[in-house]
Amino acid sequence: MEEPSMDTTLLEYERQIFLDCFHEDGLLVMAKGMGLERIFSNFLKIYCDPGQLVLVLNTNSEEEEYFIDELRQQKIKTLPKVINNEVPAQTRYSTYLQGGVLFISSRILVVDFLSDRVPATHLSGILVNRAHKVIDSSQEAFILRLYRQKNATGFIKAFTDQPQSFTQGFGRVERILKNLFVRKLYLWPRFEASVLDVFSKVKPEVIELQLKLSSRMRDIQMSVLDLIAVCVKEVKRCNPTLDTDEITVENAISRSFEKLVSLHLDPVWHHLSYKTKQLIADLKVFRTLLLYLTSYDCLSFYNLVARLRARASPETAASSWMFLEPAEKLFVLAHQRVFGESASESESEIDLNTVEMNPKWKAVQEVVQEVREQNTQLHETEMGAGRTLIFVADELCCIQLKTLIESGHEAVIKKIFEHSSLAGTITIKDSNSKPAETDTSKNTKPAPKNGGGKRNIDKDDDQVTLTQMVNEKRKKVEPPVGEVKPVEVEPISSNEEKTWDLKSEVLLWTEVKEYELLSPSATVIHPLYSLSDKAFEVVRVLRRFMPRYIVLYDLDMNVVRQIEVHQATHASLPVRVYFVMYTNSVEEQRYLTTLRVEKQAFEHLIREKGNMALPEDITADLYRDVAFAEQTNTRKGGLMDPQQMEMPRVIVDMREFRSELPSLIHRRGIDILPVTLEIGDYVLTPDICVERKSVNDLIGSLNSGRLYNQATQMTRFYKKPVLLIEFDQNKSFSLRGNYAKESTLKDVSNKLVLLTLHFSKLRILWCSSPYATAELFQELKLGRQEPDPAKAMTISSLDEATTSKERFNQAAKELLLKLPGVNAKNYMAIMHRVDSIAALCDLSEDDLVSVLGSTADAKNLYKFLRQDYEEKADEKTSDSIIKSTKPKYRFGKRV
Repeated sequence: MEEPSMDTTLLEYERQIFLDCFHEDGLLVMAKGMGLERIFSNFLKIYCDPGQLVLVLNTNSEEEEYFIDELRQQKIKTLPKVINNEVPAQTRYSTYLQGGVLFISSRILVVDFLSDRVPATHLSGILVNRAHKVIDSSQEAFILRLYRQKNATGFIKAFTDQPQSFTQGFGRVERILKNLFVRKLYLWPRFEASVLDVFSKVKPEVIELQLKLSSRMRDIQMSVLDLIAVCVKEVKRCNPTLDTDEITVENAISRSFEKLVSLHLDPVWHHLSYKTKQLIADLKVFRTLLLYLTSYDCLSFYNLVARLRARASPETAASSWMFLEPAEKLFVLAHQRVFGESASESESEIDLNTVEMNPKWKAVQEVVQEVREQNTQLHETEMGAGRTLIFVADELCCIQLKTLIESGHEAVIKKIFEHSSLAGTITIKDSNSKPAETDTSKNTKPAPKNGGGKRNIDKDDDQVTLTQMVNEKRKKVEPPVGEVKPVEVEPISSNEEKTWDLKSEVLLWTEVKEYELLSPSATVIHPLYSLSDKAFEVVRVLRRFMPRYIVLYDLDMNVVRQIEVHQATHASLPVRVYFVMYTNSVEEQRYLTTLRVEKQAFEHLIREKGNMALPEDITADLYRDVAFAEQTNTRKGGLMDPQQMEMPRVIVDMREFRSELPSLIHRRGIDILPVTLEIGDYVLTPDICVERKSVNDLIGSLNSGRLYNQATQMTRFYKKPVLLIEFDQNKSFSLRGNYAKESTLKDVSNKLVLLTLHFSKLRILWCSSPYATAELFQELKLGRQEPDPAKAMTISSLDEATTSKERFNQAAKELLLKLPGVNAKNYMAIMHRVDSIAALCDLSEDDLVSVLGSTADAKNLYKFLRQDYEEKADEKTSDSIIKSTKPKYRFGKRV
C-alpha cells in the first residue's frame, strides 16, 4: 500500500529558507529536527526536469529511497536516478545526458570528472547534503573543485543540521565555505523569531509528567556521579600535560562522550598509561549504569551491577572504583531494590511484593489508561478514537514496555528473571495480594482540548486519571521506597468491540508492516536509537501513523522538534504529547545539555559570520595556481611561460579514490589520471611506483603474503619501487597505538625487516597523514619526467618481461645468488651464458673462469659444486673423534 502524499505546503519559515537558498548559493545550517528534509525534497522537486542536470552528493541509500518515494507520492514524472557501482561505466555518460536529478556516490563522480565522462558544461548545479563533512581532504571538496574548474556558472547549494560540527578547530566555517565555493551562510536556529511565530500559532498539547526518583534510585545516582567525579579528577591528575578540559562530569553522562574522548585522546593513546585507559573505560561503564537506572527495571540494573562486581575477583585486575565507598553503597542499594531492605546478601528468593517498580512504568500505565478512557468516550463522536505512539530509548526498553502494558509489572520481572543468570540460583515468590486496580467507572472527565501542564504523579491515590490530577490540588506525598504499587491495565468489558481493545493492539515497531491498516486506537512502541536506523524514520512514522497521543518515555531534542513540525503542518489534527521525565536527574541534565550545546554552537556561528573574511572570487584556480607557483624554479628570472610548462601529473589506481590522498594531491597543483593499475597504486615517474598501505591493510597484507607478491612485481617492472605506510591523522604516528595488539605489531616489525632484506631495491616511506603524503609526492616529482598512462596500463603481472633482467626466473636468480663465488656483479653473466642450474653444475673449472671472469670466484663455485658431502661428513666425524681423545685443559691445567 502506498504512503499518503506528503504535505508539500511549506511552513512560513521554510518558505523563506527555500527562497533565500534558491536565489543565491550558500550553506544552510538549520537546527536539528526543524524539517531540513522537507526543504531538500522541494529542491529535488523543482529540479526533476530532463532539461536540467543536477547532481546530489553525500546521501546514503536509505535517504535516496526516502526522497524518491516522497517525489513519487507527489506524482513527479521524472524521478531521480541512482548511480552506484551497479551502473557500468559505459552507460553512465548516456545517463548524464538524459538530465534530471542524479544521486551519485562521490567515488564514482570523481573518476567520471577526471575521465571527462561528465558533461560539466551542461551541469545545472550540485546539491550537497551533510555539508559539515566537506573538509579539505574529502571527496566532495575534490568534486566541487573539479566542477568549478570546468563550470563557473552552475549553482552549489549545501545543507546541514549539525551546527556543533562547526565549533571544532579554528576557522572551520570559513574553510568549509571555501571548499564549497560559496560565500553566503544561512543560519536558522530554533530561537529565530519567524520560527517561534510559526510554532506558537499551532502548538501540541504538552503534559509534563515530572517524576521523582525513589530514594534508592536517587542515592544510586549520587553514588554513580561521585564515582564519575573521582575518575575525572584522577584522569586529570595522571595526565597534567594533556588537554582534558572537555573530560568533565557533564560531558561524561552525554551520549557523545565516546566521540569526544576519541577526538582528544586517540593521537596520544599509545602514550597513556594503563590506569588512564582503564579510567576512560570506567567512565563509559558509569554512563551505561545511569541509562539502566532510569530506563530499565531494578532487576536488569541488578544483573548489570552483579556482572561488574563479579569481575573484581583475585584472578582478574579489577577497576579501582569498585573498592571505593560509593561503589559499595551502589552494590547494596541495587540489591535492596530487588530483595528488599531486610534481605541479606545470600538471599535466595525474590518476593514480588518487595521488588521496586520503576516510577516511569507506573506513569506509562496511567497514561495508557487515560488514553483508553479518552478513546472510549470519543470513538462514537466525529473526532473518533486516536492512536498512541510511544518513543523509548532502544529495542530492549520497547520489549519491556510492551510486556508491561499487556501483562503488568510482575510479568516483566518474571520474563527478565527467566533470561538472567539468576534463574538457576534464585527463585521467585509470587505475590499473594492483588495489585491495585484503577476504577474507571467513576469520576471520568475528558482531557482539555487546548493547553497542557506539569504533573507530578507520585501520589498514593490511584483512583483518578491524570487529567483529573491537573484540575485538582492534592498534597504531594512521596510513597515509601519499594512500595510503588503496580497499576495493571484494566481489561475491556465484553460488550465493547475487539477493535477497541488496546491491550491486544500494543505493537512493536517491527510488527507493523502497514501503519494505515492499524485500528484507530492502536499503540505502537518505537525506539529512538535503533541498530538499524532508517533515514527520517520518525518523520515516516508520524506521517503514516498520524498519532493523536505521543508518549516520550525517553527525551530526544530531535524528536521533540519533529513533533512540533508535524503539528504545525497538520493543524487540523490535535496532538497531545506526554513528557515522562525524572526531575533533578541525569536524564534531565542530559537533555538540557543538548539544548545548551546547540544554542552555543549557533551563537558561535553568528559571531563567525560577522567576522569571517572570504575572497570576492572563490575559484578552484586560486588554490592550484599558488601550488603551481611554489614548485616552479624562479632562478631563471621568470623568462619561461608557465603555460608552456608541462603540468605535473600522477597516475592513480581506480581503487584508490576511496582514500583522501587523490584529493590532496590535486589540491597541490598536480593533475590526477585515473587508470586501472595491476601493479602499484600510484605512478609518480616512469621509474617510481608506490604501493600505499594503511596500518590495518599493512598488517593484513603481511599476514596473507599479498605484500610479498606486490613487492616482487614492483621490483620487476620499476627501478624505484616504494612501499608507503600511511597512518591515520587522527591517531598516533606510531605502531604502538590502538591499531592492533602489541604482539601483532611486533610480528609486523619483524616481517618488515625480512621484506627489506629480501627486496634490496624496495624503499619504505612512513607518513603521518595523507597531507604529509601529498607533500612528499610533490617533492619526489621535482625535476623528474612525467609518467605515461598508456604504458602504466599495459604493465601487468602476466606480461612477458621487457628487459634482460626480467626474462629470467626469479627463483633461479635467488638460488644462484646464494652460491659461493656468485655475487651481484657476475650473476648476470652466468644467466646470459648458462641455460640452467643443471648446466652450470656440468661446467669445468676453466669454463667457469671464462664465465665469471675471476679465478678465485670460479674456484670457490667449482669446489662447492664438486664437493662430496659423504666424504666431508666422514672427515668431520673422524675429526670429532680425534678432538675428543685429545687432553682437555681448563685455566692452563690438564683435566
